[in-house]
Amino acid sequence: MQEVRNPHPFDRSVSEAPGVTQGPQLSWHQIGFLAEAVSVASRALLSAATEIREEYALGRRGPWIIGLIATGRLFTQSDVGKRYKCGRSTMCEEVNALVDAGLITTEKSGEDARQIVLRLTPQGEVVNQRLGDTMTSMLKARLVGYSQYDVLFCARLLADIGVGESSGAFE
Repeated sequence: MQEVRNPHPFDRSVSEAPGVTQGPQLSWHQIGFLAEAVSVASRALLSAATEIREEYALGRRGPWIIGLIATGRLFTQSDVGKRYKCGRSTMCEEVNALVDAGLITTEKSGEDARQIVLRLTPQGEVVNQRLGDTMTSMLKARLVGYSQYDVLFCARLLADIGVGESSGAFE
């Protein structure tokens, strides 16, 4: 029996269906359906973070940056900027808002003093948990009938659309 595993959403070693070597052959109608679905879903996800953004005066990426840092990977300000494909000044504004709110700290990297390492504060961990609880509740209610594999595969697919060429942040 062949082993079935649930891939991490960014695990690109899991291939498509056997024999599929090119991108999908989608009609314009199907592409429109995908684009509309992504737009509607992004509004719901952004809405779930609105309370935290407003409470802490964060930019639109702020709650999601907290989530990235909380994954336990060592993230620098540059990594996060690459992940969100935004410029240095925009990322500085986002990071400064998080620091001012007491949700993250910054320090120079021990390996490269030009890099700024981002870490959650205890309050940042609380806010991350709160956002996680909100998101979990919303997704459980809206994704009844989907397996963990389905959801993670969708996340990987959306990441591939959004990231395009790998930023290196998740590899």
